[in-house]
Amino acid sequence: FTYTQLGANIQRYANNLRKLGVRRGSRVAIVCQNTPDFLFADYAVMSLGAISVPIDEELKPAHMLRTYINFVEPKIVLTDSENFSNVLENTDNIPVRSFMDVRHNSEHHDPVEISENDISTIIFSSGTSSESDQSFKAIQLSHGNIASNILDCGDVLKSKKRLTYLTGIAQHSHSFEYMVQKGMLSHGMLLHYTNLKSFMHGNSGEQINPDIMIMIPRVANIFMEQIIKGIEKDKDTRIGKKVKQFFDW
Repeated sequence: FTYTQLGANIQRYANNLRKLGVRRGSRVAIVCQNTPDFLFADYAVMSLGAISVPIDEELKPAHMLRTYINFVEPKIVLTDSENFSNVLENTDNIPVRSFMDVRHNSEHHDPVEISENDISTIIFSSGTSSESDQSFKAIQLSHGNIASNILDCGDVLKSKKRLTYLTGIAQHSHSFEYMVQKGMLSHGMLLHYTNLKSFMHGNSGEQINPDIMIMIPRVANIFMEQIIKGIEKDKDTRIGKKVKQFFDW
């Protein structure tokens, strides 16, 4: 997608969401895999002055999906075809729409005035600070919060052009990925979607040849484990000895 196509899709999604009753201050839950459709929906919701609520489609235990949705009381729930049935089963009296429902062409809507203090998104934590699965936190972020973080990304990202974005590990619903992704797009970067299996086999690196990768610690640890295994396998070679010496240091 070019940036022009990205903008057109955001506009298309916003027009159709407005037809479905989404207005300034409405909450829209988005439950999906990592996909460009999430970007279209997320930016469309915010452009309407509504509140985007990304939710992990693989929540554990399974009943937490219903808990999150009921807690946030969204005007509508958006999801992809892969998760539609599951979302429908875990939604009580709240309209559920697939991306296909809001992807078609629609007439243009008038711009909505948005304040920096307006709530932009609600990010759920995993509740890892407690043994109870009910100990989640729903963090409200304003448009000012989002803009501030995007500006802070500037020094790191402004000289970069390409990025590998790992889907399935770094989720849209994760606050770090949610924010960094916006920073990258705001600086005109080329954003790639891949998956961990493809990346570990070297396919993504060869095809994309990224300038920079942003990842959560879990992914970095997986990469390090693979590097260590490779060193152990080739530890008796000249290159292997030098690499092992570096990591021992």
